[in-house]
Amino acid sequence: MIKAGTFANLLKLHDLNLGHNQIEMIQEDLFQNLPGLQKLDLSNNQLTMIQTRTFHNLPQLFRLKLEGNQINYNAFNNLPKLQILDLRSNQMSAIIPSAFYLLPSLRTIKLEDNPWWAFSSAVSGIIVISGAIFLAVW
Repeated sequence: MIKAGTFANLLKLHDLNLGHNQIEMIQEDLFQNLPGLQKLDLSNNQLTMIQTRTFHNLPQLFRLKLEGNQINYNAFNNLPKLQILDLRSNQMSAIIPSAFYLLPSLRTIKLEDNPWWAFSSAVSGIIVISGAIFLAVW
């Protein structure tokens, strides 16, 4: 686990790669005070859950990579500039209707290689709301 405050006040940090580190848990306030962060890579760790406020204070986040974890619940909100969300190869089996409503800039969602059993109206709603979104589901 990475302790809260580890990245505090790195105001000019744009790109943070924490991939392939066997991280199991992220404290909710780990990414506080990173106003310029645009790309965050947490791929290929051992994350099972993302808490609701984990990415809350990242107003410039453009790309979020969570590929290759064990995430089974999606808690992504208040990311006004997020355009690319990579959730490939996790344990996601369903998408709740409100999953992506607070991601107004979202253009690409990568969802392949998950054990899907249900797609709710969340996905069809995204397609209707923003025809530019590419859903990579195979």
